[in-house]
Amino acid sequence: MTPVHPEDDLALYALDALDGEERAAVEAHLASCPACVGLVDEHRTTLAALTADEAPPAAVWQRIAADIGAAGVPTPLPVVPSAPTDAVPPAADEDPPAPIHLRPRSRSTTRWALIGAVAAAALVIGGVVGLVLGGAEDESDDLAELAAAALDDPDASVATLSTDAGQPAARVVVEGTTGYVLVDDLPALPEGEEYQLWKLGGDVPVSLGVIGDGSNGVAAVGVPAGTSEMALSTEPAGGSPAPTGDIVATGEFA
Repeated sequence: MTPVHPEDDLALYALDALDGEERAAVEAHLASCPACVGLVDEHRTTLAALTADEAPPAAVWQRIAADIGAAGVPTPLPVVPSAPTDAVPPAADEDPPAPIHLRPRSRSTTRWALIGAVAAAALVIGGVVGLVLGGAEDESDDLAELAAAALDDPDASVATLSTDAGQPAARVVVEGTTGYVLVDDLPALPEGEEYQLWKLGGDVPVSLGVIGDGSNGVAAVGVPAGTSEMALSTEPAGGSPAPTGDIVATGEFA
């Protein structure tokens, strides 16, 4: 007798979306079915490819940290692009033919089903986050309030970044390892460019994050302990692994 394989439940299991008896039934089946274990691994690989590691917005992070009593935990550093590489990845081995009982459902069909499930989950999560945080339009106001509070904190550190002509362009205020960049006099950049903040003083500049095109008044960055010198450069949108554009302002903490 041909065993029954819970194909439709495997994608949901990979999403950790099954509870109770359904989850237990799938796990019992996986314990004796290597083919279905392989499909779960495929689903998880697809899911990992659809998600990117990003630091949360500082306003969101600080609000959650305060609510759970972890206000001292620093805002995670932003993710910066990886340096390009010329290495050619090794060719992947061809997949063995799928077992007969799994062939009617093609991998592309399963993959798109999983993508649909991920998209639906993202919509649900996005709705909940919107209800809790009041919507993305509040983010700028939240950052401005946090930056103002940091400026009023006598224990915060403030650095002024100035142009070569000595004109103040921006201020960086750091409270713990969470930094806020307040734009004072930065010209708006053309489409496709952003300002990027760098930590100086080491062997190479270290990215502290992109801060926008100059039109926004405040941005959040992660600032590691020991940072003293900083610089602002113009970079392609999304940032660069190392400075490639003009250095428009520099400064250091007093």
